[in-house]
Amino acid sequence: MAAWWHRGSQMPTVEERMAYLEGRGEEVREDIRDLRGDMRDLRTDMRDLRSEMNRRFEAVDTKFTWVIGIQVTMLVMMAGVLVGLYFR
Repeated sequence: MAAWWHRGSQMPTVEERMAYLEGRGEEVREDIRDLRGDMRDLRTDMRDLRSEMNRRFEAVDTKFTWVIGIQVTMLVMMAGVLVGLYFR
């Protein structure tokens, strides 16, 4: 609905203005419903992303534990070799 001053000097009736506002109100309700649906989808996506990140961090943590274990074993082995060479 064009503004009354764009249509000429004739102001719309109260019924026309109410119908216009009711239509706009329905559009706003539909937009809010769509926004709620989008937010629900976003929340689900974020939950899935958080789960995936947790799985990946657990995998990295497991690999890190293995790497530290291997490094400590190598350190103990080298210390044993040096002690063996020293007391030979």
